[in-house]
Amino acid sequence: MLTINDFTEKFESYSDYELYQIANNPSGYTTEAQEALSIVVNKRGGLAALVERLESAKAIAVEMNRVEKEVHNLTTPETDLPFIKTLVQSEILSANQLNACIENAYALAIKQVKDKAITPNTVLGSLLGCGVASIIGGVLWGLQLIYSKAVFAILAIGLFFLCFGIIKLVTKKSFKNTSVFLATIVAVILSVAIGQLLYMIIGYRG
Repeated sequence: MLTINDFTEKFESYSDYELYQIANNPSGYTTEAQEALSIVVNKRGGLAALVERLESAKAIAVEMNRVEKEVHNLTTPETDLPFIKTLVQSEILSANQLNACIENAYALAIKQVKDKAITPNTVLGSLLGCGVASIIGGVLWGLQLIYSKAVFAILAIGLFFLCFGIIKLVTKKSFKNTSVFLATIVAVILSVAIGQLLYMIIGYRG
């Protein structure tokens, strides 16, 4: 049976939230555990201080979420980080917390902006990737028909991801980019067409 010391050592490794959860439901614990809980909570300033820290942490999390959304809404190809820092303020976060939150949110937001941007390189890469994906996908689709004379749903899904993967590799952009999205759709259609053509030329060999 665990002693008060055993429970004390165990509870000392718990977070404030975990201790608060136990304090809210002490009936599920032994007398030794409850006494150990009281010792650990008192070491941390008492239950009132523990609750205050939890509420403060929650307020900070909510505020950071607000700041992140504001930064995301302000981020465009034309706005830079120093300018955004002058616009986003907070009465809850410390200067260091606010600065770190803005920088992290901006880094993510600008990455998304660049990912969605359609540049000449994106268009060229999409066309090149579409061509490569169509040929590779078409050969694989044709082999499926030539040796099985059937279309398997899982291979159709695989064809889609194959085409997208090749185009993504070439463009370095995600499916959220309109150029990549359209190129993937076209590549899938061309792959099926090429595969059907190969099947018509070679015939069934299964």
